[in-house]
Amino acid sequence: MPNAKLYLVDIKNGFPDIISNERYDFIISSYTLHHLEMEEKTVFINQLSRLLTNGGTIIIENVSFESQSDLEKCKSEVEDSGELWDYEEEPGYTVWEKHEDLFNNYNVFYEQVSICASILMLTLKDLTNPL
Repeated sequence: MPNAKLYLVDIKNGFPDIISNERYDFIISSYTLHHLEMEEKTVFINQLSRLLTNGGTIIIENVSFESQSDLEKCKSEVEDSGELWDYEEEPGYTVWEKHEDLFNNYNVFYEQVSICASILMLTLKDLTNPL
């Protein structure tokens, strides 16, 4: 990936100019959102969307579940195996079905990739040319 621009930032401090003054085809966030409350997640995703090129994609890998029942199933399986459910300390693993309105401006792809992690791809819709 010779043309990749890779940055490591603390999102709670905002984006530095080197990031916020550019536009990107892809933005990847890995295991970040479960450290944020849902309101902060919404702000973060909206901030990222302003950095996308037309048709750009945000890829979010995170501790999350598509539905509340998926979360409860995972928690039950972990506890049934004798393991400790240690996510109570995290401010917000995400149940995406509760926040579907967040995705109005995106084409959405979701895939659960492990017992407690998913990949969510949000491709910005071309709102000037609706389908």
